[in-house]
Amino acid sequence: MIDDRELDVSPLACGTLTVTGMPSRWKGDGYVTPEGARVALRVHDDACVTAFLQKSNFDVRTNGPYPETGCFEPPYGH
Repeated sequence: MIDDRELDVSPLACGTLTVTGMPSRWKGDGYVTPEGARVALRVHDDACVTAFLQKSNFDVRTNGPYPETGCFEPPYGH
């Protein structure tokens, strides 16, 4: 299990690095939390790099920050 962490990496990339566990989701008859991590790096006032990593796959995207959730995309049903 990964604890939510935030690390100031200003000397490296002039931003904040956030690492969290994967969000839970509905599967079958209950919620499950997949293994893996989500990573967000705020690289500028209006720019973020986000990613998720799992044993089976990964994804990296660039986006702007969201007012409600920072660099992470808001949950579905937003």
